[in-house]
Amino acid sequence: MILGIAVGVLTVVGTVIGILFQLFPDAQPEREEPGLEVAAVDLDREHAIAADAVSAVDGSKTAIEDWRSSFVSVVLRNPSDDPVLVTRAEVNFSAVTAVGCPYGAGELEVKARYHFKVPMGSKAPFTLKRTMTYSVPPHDQERIAFTIGPESVFSGALPTVYQFRLTLHLDDGSTLNVPHAMTYMDPSFADSVLEGAEVAVEDGERSSVVTVDCVREQEELARRLAGASG
Repeated sequence: MILGIAVGVLTVVGTVIGILFQLFPDAQPEREEPGLEVAAVDLDREHAIAADAVSAVDGSKTAIEDWRSSFVSVVLRNPSDDPVLVTRAEVNFSAVTAVGCPYGAGELEVKARYHFKVPMGSKAPFTLKRTMTYSVPPHDQERIAFTIGPESVFSGALPTVYQFRLTLHLDDGSTLNVPHAMTYMDPSFADSVLEGAEVAVEDGERSSVVTVDCVREQEELARRLAGASG
């Protein structure tokens, strides 16, 4: 008898609540929608970016039209009913490693327009931040992409491999951590490094300052770094 009364009371209460929500829809608790999701991560794209070459002799500046850079690309999906705004990106570096064998030096300094400029001599771990305004429409997906590279690099420098994780900050105060650890190479003067290695291997070091032993060591290092990527 008591159980029957209790069930009846609960039924009445449930009915009353349902009627109230119909009369006052704004009083109904909002259903929590998931925020942004990471749909894909891509490090394979490469494009030319703006850069200037500065002479160490007279300080003259010349624009470089074909300076290449890889792009870190993340596809974001918004499953909610409202647009979501990305307000800041943080790159948390765990390692910065030069790869390649010394092949010579020059007097040309290159300053490229990277989105994230890594100061010379930076020691990991460290974090770089960039403010942005990037909106992802409701029930849609967008690709966000950026470049990472040295603040300044001189001819004769070796390419740099950056290992890092990416965190995005949203306008509601929440954060989105890209789940993949990334290994990304700034290709500055990579062609010169490869040319020096090829000459050393093919000519037996007769016409190159690069040694075959160094080439083998750096090849193994590059393989280890690539294998560390998520």
